[in-house]
Amino acid sequence: MDGKRRVIDFAGVAIGTVDDDGWVADFAGVRFGVLTAKDVVVDFAGVRVGTPVAS
Repeated sequence: MDGKRRVIDFAGVAIGTVDDDGWVADFAGVRFGVLTAKDVVVDFAGVRVGTPVAS
């Protein structure tokens, strides 16, 4: 595996990937958030936007 997991929003739509360092990026490679210790994806404003899933 390339060290990335897919990120889905709460509607189940894939919105990006999370790398081994916890950075979350859209499919164009633009970072928009981080993975928290509770396995939740938050954007840089602190709003929950999704969850990681196995690729």
